[in-house]
Amino acid sequence: MELNTTIYNRTLAAERVLLVGPSLGGNATHQWTKVAAALIDDARVVFVDLPGSGLSEPWNDGDEATLDTVAAAIADVARAQKAELGDVPVYYAGLSISGATGLHLARDYDDLFAGIIVVASAATVGEPARWIARAEQVEATGTQQLVDETTKRWFTADFRAEQADTVAIIMEGLSSSEDHSYAQLCRALAVHDMRADLPYIQTPVMMIAGERDSSTPSRTSNSWPRRRRAASCTSSRAPPTRCR
Repeated sequence: MELNTTIYNRTLAAERVLLVGPSLGGNATHQWTKVAAALIDDARVVFVDLPGSGLSEPWNDGDEATLDTVAAAIADVARAQKAELGDVPVYYAGLSISGATGLHLARDYDDLFAGIIVVASAATVGEPARWIARAEQVEATGTQQLVDETTKRWFTADFRAEQADTVAIIMEGLSSSEDHSYAQLCRALAVHDMRADLPYIQTPVMMIAGERDSSTPSRTSNSWPRRRRAASCTSSRAPPTRCR
C-alpha cells in the first residue's frame, strides 16, 4: 500500500516532522490545515490521505483489511521523510480511524516515531458487527447516504450554524470517498483491538477526546493501564466545538 502525501510547508528548514491523518471518510488537508497553519514555523506538516480518500489510490484487495496494513504504509512515509531530511524526530497525529492507527504505529514502530497523538479514538472503537454492517451498506449504497447523519455526529449544532462553509468542505471528503476503500477501512476497524497491547507500548502517546463525542467518549479514550499511563501516555479533553 502506498498513500498519497501533501507537504504543507516544504520550504521550512525542518527540525521535526508531523504526519497527520484524517477521520474515516475524511480528507487530511481539509481536516488538518488550520493545525498546519499554526505550526507553519515549528515543524514540517505532512498530510497523509487514507486509501480511497483525498488523492490516495483505492484500496488494493491484495492488502489485508487491517489497521496494521495502513500503519505499515504510514511508516513508509515516515522513513521517506527521514531519508530526505536526515534523522529528525517524526511525530504522528491521527483523527478517528487514523488515531486508532496511531496506536499500531506506537506499538510496532517505536524506532521511527518520537510521539503519537490519538484524537477522538481508542484501543477499540465501536462494535465489530456494526462496522461490518456499515461496510456492506456503503458497498451497496455509497458514502453519500452517510453525510447527513455523520455531520450531526461530527459537529455540534452551534458549530454547524457558525462554520457552515467549513462543515461543507469537510463533509465533501466523505461524500467523495471511494466506496470500497471506505468499506475496507470499516472492516479494519472491526478487527482493531489494541487493549492487550497498551501495557507494552514504549512510544510517548497523547490521547485527546472531545467532551461531547458520542462515538468515542473520553472514558473510552482514557483506557490506558494505570501502571503505564504516567510513563508513556497523557490524556486531554477538548472543549465542545467539534464532535467525532
